[in-house]
Amino acid sequence: MLRFEYRGFHGNPAVCGLEIQPLADGRTLVICTELPENPGTSVTNFAEQLATLVVQQFDIAPDKLVWIEHYPASASHGPNPDWDWVDFEFDGICFRHPEWRPVRLIEWIQLGLPAPAT
Repeated sequence: MLRFEYRGFHGNPAVCGLEIQPLADGRTLVICTELPENPGTSVTNFAEQLATLVVQQFDIAPDKLVWIEHYPASASHGPNPDWDWVDFEFDGICFRHPEWRPVRLIEWIQLGLPAPAT
């Protein structure tokens, strides 16, 4: 996992984990993980801006992005990890209007990946 530093709201430093993987169908999977040591804006609260930064910095075509948000089990999050698929609208400059939903088993299979342990 790559440690990715960014400036969240009000310019405060923040950090997340990124796993970037090309998929067989030409899309690019990004798993964005909220790290327990993140001192700033969460990956959920900064999702649109963070996805925009990532596609720009890693040269990912916006229409090929598959964004999964991950919260590992932790004292602050709870005993179970969460994996959410995030759909965005792209306005030609940045992502907007994120919508979250849990990743289903069939979607892990369709991505060609094993479902993570819960």
